This record gives sequence, C-alpha cells and structure tokens, in this order.
Amino acid sequence: MGYYGSPNAPSLHWVRCMEDVARKHYLAHHRLNTKHRSVSWQPTGLWVSIQCPFIAASPDGIISCQQCGKGLLEIKNPYKYKNSTIHEFTSKVDTCLIHCNGVTHLDRKHDYYYQIQFQLWVTGFQWCDFVLRTNSQMDNIFVERLVQDNNFISNILPKLNYFFYYGIIPELKSRSVQGLVILNAVLKQCNE
Repeated sequence: MGYYGSPNAPSLHWVRCMEDVARKHYLAHHRLNTKHRSVSWQPTGLWVSIQCPFIAASPDGIISCQQCGKGLLEIKNPYKYKNSTIHEFTSKVDTCLIHCNGVTHLDRKHDYYYQIQFQLWVTGFQWCDFVLRTNSQMDNIFVERLVQDNNFISNILPKLNYFFYYGIIPELKSRSVQGLVILNAVLKQCNE
C-alpha cells in the first residue's frame, strides 16, 4: 500500500544488477543441457488476474523454445549467500532450496513457490523455469521447471480472498495500519 517508501538496500541493487547476467547464463544453460538451440527470452510486465483483479504477477520474462513451447522465467540472485556454490547454498537452513533423496529442488513451502504458482495461474502459462544463480566461480546456477499445481491454487485462493476482503479492504477505508507504520518509523528514528 506504499506505506514503507521505496526500498534501496544493497541487496536490491545486487538483484537488479545481476538479473541480466543470470538470464543470459540461464539461456546458455538451457541450450547446453536440453540441446534446444532455438530458445529466446522476451520481457513482460504486470499481469492482472481476470478472476481476481486484486491478484497480479510480474514474472521476469517469457521463454520461447521450439521444443518446450512457451513458459515463464523467474530469476533469483540471493544476496546473503551470493558467493556460495549451489551445493553450499542448499546446505543452509534458511534458503529456498532443499536437498531430499538425492535431488535438489525449490522448497514447496517457500514464498518463491507460492509466487511462481500464482504467476502461472494469473498468466495461464503451464510451466515456469525457476532460476537461482550465485556469483561462485563454479556450481553457480540451479534451474527447476515448475508446472502449474491446480490443487495448490484451489487451496490458497479462498485464503487470499478472505485476506483481501477482510484485511485489505478495511485497511483501505481506515488506514489504521498506516498510523502504526508511521509511529514505528518515528520511534525508530528517535532511538537512533
């Protein structure tokens, strides 16, 4: 709702600077690992759900591949462990990747999984390549193709509707949370 202003943390600067590098790395990785030569990326903007206009998605691009068809791209460049290998990254307890039964994958309980599932639902695409890239000299890219999970969406949508109608709409009318945000900001400055 715009209560916090525009963030300008070093981590956000890192993410913005590295997204183009990660995208180029992903395209080369896709061509090399799938042997699909005709793969391309195109930028995309904000997509708003027709069924629930209060839900929107902004994927990092659309991938077109002659063999795979069209899908979404979602890139993450973690700042906290930016110099870790993917193996090291996965071994940390506070990351989005987990290693189970010899396979590394995006944790299905992580916010990124929710984000991608709703990107797929809003846009109507059937798959999204989730890319996580670090700045390590080797073992620095992880790619997982995620497909739309309709059961997941069916379970979450009622909760989102409830939150919108009983949380967001009342706040838009009252602005009571805005007062708390301002008060906390003032108190923080006074304590510095």
